[in-house]
Amino acid sequence: MSMVKKILLDILLPNGCVIIVECEEDMILDKIKQNTLSCIQRQTPFNNLVHDQKNYYLESVTSSAQIIPLYDEQIKLNELKYVDDFYHSKKKINLNS
Repeated sequence: MSMVKKILLDILLPNGCVIIVECEEDMILDKIKQNTLSCIQRQTPFNNLVHDQKNYYLESVTSSAQIIPLYDEQIKLNELKYVDDFYHSKKKINLNS
């Protein structure tokens, strides 16, 4: 039985606030957006200002400050190329060999 890896995402909201959301690596982007909006609605006093999910879009910012629009919200988080690059750069190195 394999454990599903968790990823922490920094999400910049339209009002300039940043929230950190823990997601499973095999979640689709649409589900991440849905969970984030429902969390905001539950935890903020301005929940009536949160719009319907279709009024928000997803973008990603790379380490080189390039903005990438994420049009396909049915793609899984671990299928995004730059997430895969991040995993490879974080592999453990055995210094005892």
